[in-house]
Amino acid sequence: MKQKDLFMILIPSFVIVVFWIGLTIYHNSISSTIPPALNIQIKPIDPSFNTKAIAELKRRKEIIPMFEMTEIEKLQSSSSAIPILPSIPPASEGGSLIP
Repeated sequence: MKQKDLFMILIPSFVIVVFWIGLTIYHNSISSTIPPALNIQIKPIDPSFNTKAIAELKRRKEIIPMFEMTEIEKLQSSSSAIPILPSIPPASEGGSLIP
């Protein structure tokens, strides 16, 4: 194979590869991966802060609780939130729940 034939293959191949990479980069820059429904819901965050509200939060006094729960009270209050289901009698040999 002559050198001229090699250049006739390499130069168009190089141009095609560069063109392909350029089109891929362009396509990725203009296309979005966010679904359109979600894109409608997204709103930009306002970069300004309400400094008055932050100053009010800093001026709050620390609240000291009048009492603290013991570990037993914590366990009792958390276990009372779980409903207790009535016990179900085992099925008889006939498969009926009615005795």
